[in-house]
Amino acid sequence: MKWYLLKTKPGEEQRVETNLKASNIICYSPKIKKMVNCVSGPISVAKPLFPQFVFVRTVMDKNYQTINYTRGVAGIVNYGRGPVTVSDEVIERIRNRESDGFIKQTDNRLQYKKGRRIERLNLDGRKTLTPIFDRSTPERERVFYLLKNIL
Repeated sequence: MKWYLLKTKPGEEQRVETNLKASNIICYSPKIKKMVNCVSGPISVAKPLFPQFVFVRTVMDKNYQTINYTRGVAGIVNYGRGPVTVSDEVIERIRNRESDGFIKQTDNRLQYKKGRRIERLNLDGRKTLTPIFDRSTPERERVFYLLKNIL
């Protein structure tokens, strides 16, 4: 079994997870807590770390049709000849940042200053990056970095 990446329709991550789990397919959609303003004041809500993307662990040849035709799935992320696999190491690194079901976040504005070097990362066993903090990363850019590092 290998990890793959699915693109979902907007806001359908939870539906995809629920439907695929009902078909005994392992899913993973990391979540973050985000503060949003509402009439009664700010509240904390669960949001996907990578909006419109869900990881699945499966034998793709066996479950391709089930996955591709699940309600809420826009498609399986492909590159070149077939579905993109995601290394176990990438999934493990994301999971290691979880606490109580959510990705641990720090207020980067307090912890990091612009230009400060951050720990060395090895995202997929092939590339080594030495990131330098510039600013907090918006949702779209988190997805871009995910795709850039697995393709």
